[in-house]
Amino acid sequence: MIENRLNLYHLDGVQFYDWEWKQHVPLAGTVASPAASWVNIDSNTNYEHSIQTLISDVHGISAVAMSYNLIYGAWAGYGSDGSGVNSAWGLWYNTNCTSQANVSLSDPPLAHALSLALRSG
Repeated sequence: MIENRLNLYHLDGVQFYDWEWKQHVPLAGTVASPAASWVNIDSNTNYEHSIQTLISDVHGISAVAMSYNLIYGAWAGYGSDGSGVNSAWGLWYNTNCTSQANVSLSDPPLAHALSLALRSG
């Protein structure tokens, strides 16, 4: 199924979008104990087993599975959620850091606000 489609277009890699929990905290749970499910930015529930199966299927046809991450994005409340993202890394409309650049995703299914911030590392 997926192998036929990839072969048809001569593709050897698949990039997964919007599978993450939050853009600034991609993994729900911990590395040692990932969450069994989580709600993504699209307000859909993702399941760890489904993600693992998709990655295994892609690897099973000798293709590369890649993760897309909105590198300079963070959900609203990032400064107080324990993620370690610092508001000083943000993109601001003014020099006194009182008006942060953000994108409101108010139309469902993208019903979250993203703040633009630089991530370390």
